[in-house]
Amino acid sequence: MWDVVRKKSLRSKAFIGVVVMFAMSFSGIAVVNGFAFEIFMDTGLTVLEASIANDVIALVEEAMKALPRFPFCGKEQKISKITVSEESTRF
Repeated sequence: MWDVVRKKSLRSKAFIGVVVMFAMSFSGIAVVNGFAFEIFMDTGLTVLEASIANDVIALVEEAMKALPRFPFCGKEQKISKITVSEESTRF
């Protein structure tokens, strides 16, 4: 715990986490997640379809939590410069 206070690199990452949690708490996403089943039912889905959709949302949320957080923090990464004309010729 004290490493977060002492090390500047950890302090900035902890600050990002606090900002994200603060933004989530005021964005209303928790309410949407809490009432997802009822929202799906109101859109005309059956009970089974709404349950499956709710389960899919929960699985996606858990998968997103498992992804590495901010892999670019603390490392310099080169960003390739692509112009619009180069991008349009790729496809």
